[in-house]
Order: sequence, then C-alpha cells, then structure tokens
Amino acid sequence: MMESIAKEEPIEQDVKHSLEPEKETVIPKPKPSAPIMLKLKQNYREQLKILNDIFPDLNSKISGEYIRLYTNSSDEHRSLTHALAEGNDCEYYVIPPKEMKPIKILIKELPIFTKTDEIISDLEDLAFTVTSCRQLIFKRTKTPLPFFLIILPKK
Repeated sequence: MMESIAKEEPIEQDVKHSLEPEKETVIPKPKPSAPIMLKLKQNYREQLKILNDIFPDLNSKISGEYIRLYTNSSDEHRSLTHALAEGNDCEYYVIPPKEMKPIKILIKELPIFTKTDEIISDLEDLAFTVTSCRQLIFKRTKTPLPFFLIILPKK
C-alpha cells in the first residue's frame, strides 16, 4: 500500500516580508514658544519692518488689538523681548510659558474657622514650599467660604 507518504514541511515566513509596517522612530517637534503680544498702533508696519530686519524668521499674526509675534527658539524669544524693551515706542506683553506658571490648588470642605497658617505648616511638614495660602470669600456678603486657595512654585 502506501508506504511512504510525503510529509509537507511548514512554510517559513520571512520576518522582513511580514505585512506589518516597520516602526520608525519619530522625533517630536519642539513646541513653539509663547507669543509676544505687540499692541497695534498707527505705525505698526514700520515696527514690523524693523523687527523683521532684526529677526528674519519672525512669524506674526493679527489678533484683535494685538499682533502675535512667534519666534523659533527661546534665545530668539529672549532677545526679541530685550529689543522691544529697549524701544520705548512699543507696547507689548509676554505670556509666561507653562514651566514658569505656579501650581494652584483648591482645597474644599475644610471647616470655615481653619487658619491658613495651620495649612501652610502642615504642607511644609510634607516638604512642600507654599507661596501663598488664602481663604476664599463670598463676594456679595464678604463671608468666608470653606475653600482655600494654595499656590505652589513649579518644581
């Protein structure tokens, strides 16, 4: 009868030829720095021309009464703020980056008669540095609320 049956060998699949796409390492783009807000004036075109001569890669967008000025690096951001500070004709403000903004915490449901000094000392015992602590009040009646606002520096 059939003495020898041909055995089929399993087909080996090449790992390189699999259907899954190869994963590439993606380098995230750096986030743009916070804009510098330059107030619009009658001579805004002259101001922008001077700034573009100094900073050729400066991006600008109009936003209401202000022009948003975007730079490509933190060094350019710093030098642009110094250049605007030296020019007395410019009115501007800078939005601080998230790294510089403090941490704000609201503690609820503590008794109204809790003293802020006690909260500060308890937080310092837990190794927190407290910038400020205050109890919130009801605006109409000026009565204290059971809410405490605590501000911590960003660390």
